[in-house]
Amino acid sequence: MYLEWLASPHDRYTKGMQRQPSAPDTGHDDAKRRTGAQGAGRAAECSPRPRLPRFILLAAVPLTLLSLTFVLYCADLLEQLHSARLELQGVEYARKLQHTNMALARLRGLTRMRAAGDVGVESQIAVDRVSLEAELADVLADPAGEAFGLHGEVLEIERTLWQELDRPAAPDSFARLTAQIDRLRELLLRTAERSRLLLDPDIDGYYLVTLLVDRVPSLIESIGQLRGLGAGFHVAGAMDREQLSLVERRVEGIRHDMAVVGRMVRALQQAEGRSIEQRFDASRDHIEQFLAASLAIATGKGPDSLLFFELGSEAISLCRGVCREARALLVSLLEHRIDRLRTRLGLGAAAFTATLALVLFLFAAYYRGEGRFIRRLQELATVDPLTGAGNRRAFDEALARQIETADRYDRAFSVVAFDIDCFKEINDMHGHEAGDGVIRRLAGIARETIRHPIDRVYRTGGDEFHLLLPETDLAGAQGLAERFRAAMAENPFDDTGPASISLGVAQYRRGEILCDLLKRADIALYLAKRDGRNRVVASPEEPPA
Repeated sequence: MYLEWLASPHDRYTKGMQRQPSAPDTGHDDAKRRTGAQGAGRAAECSPRPRLPRFILLAAVPLTLLSLTFVLYCADLLEQLHSARLELQGVEYARKLQHTNMALARLRGLTRMRAAGDVGVESQIAVDRVSLEAELADVLADPAGEAFGLHGEVLEIERTLWQELDRPAAPDSFARLTAQIDRLRELLLRTAERSRLLLDPDIDGYYLVTLLVDRVPSLIESIGQLRGLGAGFHVAGAMDREQLSLVERRVEGIRHDMAVVGRMVRALQQAEGRSIEQRFDASRDHIEQFLAASLAIATGKGPDSLLFFELGSEAISLCRGVCREARALLVSLLEHRIDRLRTRLGLGAAAFTATLALVLFLFAAYYRGEGRFIRRLQELATVDPLTGAGNRRAFDEALARQIETADRYDRAFSVVAFDIDCFKEINDMHGHEAGDGVIRRLAGIARETIRHPIDRVYRTGGDEFHLLLPETDLAGAQGLAERFRAAMAENPFDDTGPASISLGVAQYRRGEILCDLLKRADIALYLAKRDGRNRVVASPEEPPA
């Protein structure tokens, strides 16, 4: 049903033409002459013309679908672009949290050494406290904290830390500072979650994120705890069995974490992953030295506490190098993804624009072609092919419109009916081809005589014609008809010799129907024939001119 409604106008008109033949009549048809203005108006409504609203709707359907597809495509790309930018923001915020965490872990170890009796670390504690303040200020100044909903928790951690660090050294300070470090590590994981880093679709991206926010920080925290415990135990003196067992468990935990990190580093598929693997191998050797020193301290044979602490700090620094390599690789991966998405978005916009322009061009070309086709159909339906004059269909429609105009605005118009005198003899003597030539010449002379573009010539039968003369009263119509008759008589034909015409003139009477007007013009034409042909006769029912 929808396709039928959107069918092209020429298809609909072709079906109508099968019911309404447009060939010119071969004689006066009384039934057609009785056709009133209403019937002719309906014929005018059925005349073919481009259906612009329906055509626009027909074009709007694919354009809407095309636009919707492009919008969905762009929405998906923009979502991916937003996600990649959010991940970049998460990587930067995670870096700041991690630096804060490692600064706090170093300060925690130094405070444990101070609590164990090493007063020589006071100056180093003051320096590291300034460093921790700077790291916390950097985290709090980052707007990502508000975006990820973590700003308030960082403020709470900062307040708790200063309260703890301002207190005198106590045996449980290490545990309380460790609790704050664990809170920071939890914020690190939540940053990765809320910035969608944990949902990164790239396999390398997943491994790099896991290394950055979980595995390497876990390894660094294990080393930091062992560094603080070992240095504190060394300052306090020889370890008991329980303390020795704790150190051994820490060493085993660090080795386990190293094995997990090593497997993930080797799983990276990017070529740049080799640099991370090399850096991790270098840090692993130093970590093993630190672990050996930890076990030596447990037996009372290791280096002094400050040297041991710095050895652990160096191991942590090397692990930070692994983080820097992983972070740089992850940032590069995300930036390349953003560049690709921007390129795809630009190419998509260009392709959509080109496709839209092409579709609009094709529809416009189709509409213009449709218009030309319809105009050609209109011409075939309303123009006599032999003479180029209007045919009977066109005459009825034009006459109906003229009657409506005359009734509405009280304007005069006239109709002239004429045909060729003795046309049958011309056909019989010279043939139909010569007769067609006379008819063509007659139509040409008529067009030369009338007023353009107001008056119109119509061929309504074989050799029968009508002139429609708007804004013309009976006297004016008679004068024009007489000029036409004289021009015809003064133009002999090469093939047939002279030919004359007879003309009947009728002026429209207000309220008169179409068939009555044509009947009066036909009667006048009949009288012209009866009175000797080659003359103009007005309708006898007209008032004197």
